[in-house]
Amino acid sequence: MCKFVFWMVTPMLSLKTINKKYPEFVKYYDVIKNCHQSIYVHYKNSKSISECLYMHAKKVKKFRWFEAESLIRKSKKWADAYYALYVNEEMIINEHPRLIEFYDMIKNCKIDVAQHCHFANLLTNFYIYARDIIKDRWPEAEPYIMQDAKWAYLYARDVIEDRWPEAEPYIMKNPQCAYYYAENIINGRWSEAEPYIMKDAEYAYYYALNIIENRWPEAEPYIMKDAECAYYYALTVIKQKWPEAEPYIMQDPRWAYMYAHNIK
Repeated sequence: MCKFVFWMVTPMLSLKTINKKYPEFVKYYDVIKNCHQSIYVHYKNSKSISECLYMHAKKVKKFRWFEAESLIRKSKKWADAYYALYVNEEMIINEHPRLIEFYDMIKNCKIDVAQHCHFANLLTNFYIYARDIIKDRWPEAEPYIMQDAKWAYLYARDVIEDRWPEAEPYIMKNPQCAYYYAENIINGRWSEAEPYIMKDAEYAYYYALNIIENRWPEAEPYIMKDAECAYYYALTVIKQKWPEAEPYIMQDPRWAYMYAHNIK
């Protein structure tokens, strides 16, 4: 009973108190401002702010301490101890029910995976978790990531750092992602993806300019129908007038003017 009364009457920390008694806590004020002064006891017995906050969460709050999690994560040791206490199936069900079907996959993960999955595309943003937290491939998540061309490309670029053959059938069907995959990962032409890239005037133009570095006859029927792309294709790839595209360019006053003014 006495212990209970002690906690009830122990004053909360104020910024004035922190400045005067515990200046080392000033930069953590937003995190600890609602704490009892007992947190300082934990700090004196700790070797790091991560340990201090973990101990306070465990012994005083006795529940997850959302504001402190970014600081606790600074130490792998105390982050692992913290998540072992609070990351479980019940938490996933209550806070992130859309993730429950993936529980077997994420049960050993830190809570960050749920936070990252607040993005619009739930499945494919597992890429963020692999890149930032695991910092390596996450095989269990790859069947989901590969189904979205954008995140599959980024996963190949930032996590695998090489080609990802299993995902290429998905990536190649998105002209933008296929172009960047060819430019940044294959570092050259990607013949299997060209039938998809050529049908997008903008990325067909970029592909011709930066990867083929020459005219791309098969894509020209698509490029010429976009006045802006046709103008830049004539200016930077053909480097002279492009008679076949002129009927399309002349339909847009801006690009018709630029074409007449800059291409001789």
